[in-house]
Amino acid sequence: MTAYCSNLNRAMSASDPSQVPIGTILEGKFRLTREVGRGGMASVYEAVNVDIGKRVAVKILSAELITSRVVRERFMREARAAAAIHSPYICEVYDLGMFQERPFLVMELLEGESLYERMTRVRQMPVLGMLHVIRQVARGLAKAHEAGVVHRDLKPENIFLARNPDGHVVAKIVDFGLAKFYEGSAASDNVRLTREGALFGTPAYMSPEQAKGQGEVDYRADLWALGCIVYECLTGATVWEVQHGLAMILAQIARGELPDPRTIRPDLPESFTAWFRKALNPILTERFQSAGEFVAALESSLGESPAHPSRPDTSELFSSPALDPAPLPPGVAAEVPEEPPLLPRRKPWKFVALGMAMVAALAAGAWFFAPAEWLPEGLPHVSASFGVEPRPPIEKGPGAEAINQAQALFKNDETREALKLLADARGENPNVAGSLIAHAEVALDPKGPCQLAALGRPRPFEVVAPASSPRIALGTQGLVVAWSDGHLDPKRRNIHLATVDDALRRVTPLLNVSPESEMAISPLLERTKSGFALFYWDSGSQPGVYARQLGDDGRILSKPVLLSDRKKDKYFPTVVPKGDGGFWALWSELTSVGRQIAAIEVGPDLSPVGNTRLLTAHEQGDATEPTGTISGGRLFVTYQLRQKKGDSKIILLRIPLTAQELASGVEPRPSTDVTAGEMIVLRDSPKQAEPSAICDDAGCIVVWDDETSGAFSAFVPHNAKAPLWHNEFSSKGKRPTIARASDGRALIAYFAGDRLIVQGADHNGLGAPSVISRVSGFQPSPHLIAGKSRGEWLMTWRDFEAGHLEVFVARAMCKP
Repeated sequence: MTAYCSNLNRAMSASDPSQVPIGTILEGKFRLTREVGRGGMASVYEAVNVDIGKRVAVKILSAELITSRVVRERFMREARAAAAIHSPYICEVYDLGMFQERPFLVMELLEGESLYERMTRVRQMPVLGMLHVIRQVARGLAKAHEAGVVHRDLKPENIFLARNPDGHVVAKIVDFGLAKFYEGSAASDNVRLTREGALFGTPAYMSPEQAKGQGEVDYRADLWALGCIVYECLTGATVWEVQHGLAMILAQIARGELPDPRTIRPDLPESFTAWFRKALNPILTERFQSAGEFVAALESSLGESPAHPSRPDTSELFSSPALDPAPLPPGVAAEVPEEPPLLPRRKPWKFVALGMAMVAALAAGAWFFAPAEWLPEGLPHVSASFGVEPRPPIEKGPGAEAINQAQALFKNDETREALKLLADARGENPNVAGSLIAHAEVALDPKGPCQLAALGRPRPFEVVAPASSPRIALGTQGLVVAWSDGHLDPKRRNIHLATVDDALRRVTPLLNVSPESEMAISPLLERTKSGFALFYWDSGSQPGVYARQLGDDGRILSKPVLLSDRKKDKYFPTVVPKGDGGFWALWSELTSVGRQIAAIEVGPDLSPVGNTRLLTAHEQGDATEPTGTISGGRLFVTYQLRQKKGDSKIILLRIPLTAQELASGVEPRPSTDVTAGEMIVLRDSPKQAEPSAICDDAGCIVVWDDETSGAFSAFVPHNAKAPLWHNEFSSKGKRPTIARASDGRALIAYFAGDRLIVQGADHNGLGAPSVISRVSGFQPSPHLIAGKSRGEWLMTWRDFEAGHLEVFVARAMCKP
């Protein structure tokens, strides 16, 4: 059988307007030799490259769909992404072109048969033959998941058993189920249909979350489907009884009553039954969490060593004599390529759901993999400055190569050469290249002690959903950037995370680290022994302040833990590391006595220690937007007190860690402001914004802005009850934030006019300002942290790019 990256129906009548005459040469390069198949979205032809004689498959978008802008744009963009991937376990896409305003893909032809066709002849496959197929499918899935892609319709029909040029059997993941998405109702009685109502996937292989129609379906749905396929390969039966239709299938999935595979095939060990029940556990976190873990456990359950896998009986994978290899001498196994062991999954990346919004490219057989390979031969590369090998940037598409090179030049202090490259890239990608130029050229001639050393834009270039609340943290894998946006679902907001290299180029696909959230806001990242602690607040139907553990690579390690009461509020939380692995979480909370500062102690496992307690009970006004730090055995909390009469105060609390009110909270008293510890008023003025503070053994430096004037700073010695000094350091300054390096040096970052500016600070005052980048419109405070090198500072902020709100990151190097 000749196949291609997407299996469609056989050709219809020649009068169909979508049919292209045989013999047509597309773009002077590919001559169509025969029509292979057709579906509701595209037609597939066998073709030959007239220059080199290579046989290929060409898939052309149906004529009736060319007026759909969404279909065309997604077809083109995702096709380019797919063409960048070369893997033995997925169908390759070689080229992309246009024929009479209809985009087409050029793909590899596959010789062989689908796993489904194989299973119709041999109902129970040999264990070794099954393992040979599943290992390779798992490798393909691992690469897809690494690139942020969820197939969502994995089934035996979508696994093609092909012969490579050496005659070896290679399993390739292909797509054709979703290509039938727009087909008519003639096949509506088929229980294996891809779409039933609002569900995406084939019912017999749907995970519980797919069957419920949940929007947040991630890579574990593919592993569920692969578990169903393993069961079917070995037993010859589907997991669920499919003959009674969709409703009965979904009911069985909901009940979760799994069959015992040993009832059908008694020769299977009990350990395989245990593996099967884990693979199809209805609880997401109890399933296998990566393709590597899935296969390693499968091999172990069947008595196969992953380090030295037995040679599979590939002669039984095909029964057609034309496809069988030449006979070998007795006792000699057929040669197959060596397969390195699957690696454990590094991170549950952001997943691009293969559903209606992308159906055009799916019908084209495109596999939407970002080019960052899942490499069997070793762990992926990471920035050398973090003690590991550098990874290549994964951004692809128009202008991406030039933009990546320009960012590398910025890092090497070749700013003008970088700007020239970006100018060249504007023709291909005016939005991204143009915004990077605008953000870099303002820092061309540094006049202060700090200068721009790298500039980045960590979100995928094609994502334009507005972003908010960017935060950064240093990890052993690189610089991690987190933010909130709704690009997966415009009705939701999730926290997404990516790693960038020294040049601040994204080197990992996105991770959705709050898939359960509905309206996640204000992510906070703090280092832990095992990776990161993520804190955020959700204003959806399950509101409150949450915490969860993430691995060093960003993968989710725990369920979200609710720290606050489950109620909607404007929390604006902050987190203070305690030094013992635990934290103090602070936020603003509306109580019966007004808006106050609440706190809760959080253990190293992120579980709450005790109950929420109030640190303030102001009789007049609202306490909002706290920040905190610990130094010298005291917790320092700064916040803004908005008084009912219209004025506001910037307040610093000094609370001994042994204070009873920190353990139990304060009680309100009539006509009195009650706070934990000692309250110091730094400034009393009509309109002031949220403060930021750092503290050391001598005292605290606090910065804030006055919306009627500029940005202010103050130094409060620990033995004083008032600031030693305070001053307005920028008459136009807005949204200042301050951070401290391990060597004691401090830096302030703020906006002034349309500039992002940094300025050193110490107990004696502030240094000279330096322009690092630009900003436009009203934006929240930048986030600033110290880098690993002396004088290195990293910052992230939000700004407009071509009409949408985007995330930017920068590195500044400052002289002593």
